[in-house]
Amino acid sequence: MPTEGAIAALRDAGFTDAWAARNGAAPGFTHTSDDPTRRIDYLFARGLAVDSAALEFELPYDAGAWVSDHRGLSGQLSAP
Repeated sequence: MPTEGAIAALRDAGFTDAWAARNGAAPGFTHTSDDPTRRIDYLFARGLAVDSAALEFELPYDAGAWVSDHRGLSGQLSAP
């Protein structure tokens, strides 16, 4: 969750939350995969430019079950 200690510690250490940097206040929910209502996956960067951050909504569905209980989070980083 965005308010938990580990997330706050990364921000305090100068890491950038890639999702928030590119998507502002959009929720970025990743859990659960079939009906996401919580943001529990992050991509942090420090010393790199955040070019993009996106949710991957098309998760593989195999034999009647999701292959993960999370939706994917992808990002593109580059040298500043």
